[in-house]
Amino acid sequence: MKTIVVPVDFSEESYDGIQLAVVLSKKFEAEIQMVYVQPAQQTFGHVTLESEKRQAEESFMDIANRLQAEDPWVKLKWIVKRGKVYKEIVGQADASPDSVIVTSTHGASGFEEFFVGSNALKIIANTQVPVFTIRHGVKPAAIKNLVFPMDVSLASRQKSGYVAKLAAAYNATVHLLGLLESPSDDLRQKLAAYMEQMNSFFKERHIPVVQSSLEDVDLVDATIAYAQKLEGAMISVSSMNRRSLPLLMIGGNSQRLLSKSNVPVLCLASTADPILGGFRTNG
Repeated sequence: MKTIVVPVDFSEESYDGIQLAVVLSKKFEAEIQMVYVQPAQQTFGHVTLESEKRQAEESFMDIANRLQAEDPWVKLKWIVKRGKVYKEIVGQADASPDSVIVTSTHGASGFEEFFVGSNALKIIANTQVPVFTIRHGVKPAAIKNLVFPMDVSLASRQKSGYVAKLAAAYNATVHLLGLLESPSDDLRQKLAAYMEQMNSFFKERHIPVVQSSLEDVDLVDATIAYAQKLEGAMISVSSMNRRSLPLLMIGGNSQRLLSKSNVPVLCLASTADPILGGFRTNG
């Protein structure tokens, strides 16, 4: 992790994303790139784009002064772009080496739909880089516990490589959380086998692992409730279908997870993994 791209609209909500970026940058000594995206039209209300750009740069300077007064070592850069928010953020991340994106799930409008329903989900759907999200009011902390929710789908396991790297960097514990919404003996057998596979995967990398399983529960609420009990928790989920609306590990509940979770969420693009892809269970 060398570059952390953070969309900023100068609301209190977007500042949450900056704070999480600072937490991550402390561990990886990464540069934080704060990005404000102007609308494509020629005017912004009664203010010209050039005037509005100057105001944005002044606001960035205030943020930088505040952060560097607390942590002089933090590496900050600010960028003003023009266009669609999600396209410019994804483009900035794609152009930066070993990058991640950190975003708040609420924006200046004060409505979940502004960031959760529009920009945040579009960012997740249109990038292959990891996306960390944080809900307004959640205080970011160093990662101590990574919650790894999984079902019997391949996608729910394909986040394992990056989660292992993050866990190793923070010396964190991975919590394998098996979830079955409509359990059956066949699904229980498959899930148990996949969880054992993941257990071995992490233990081979000397990463502490805890296993738990939940059945007949609301998957979103159960995942959040489990993570809430842990200090320094982060939930990891897999996103699918680049350049389309994402289907996270918990399917149509993805937007609800991002908007409800009071712990940070890490969204990782599903990638082909020959080891995981070749794994089969009996039956």
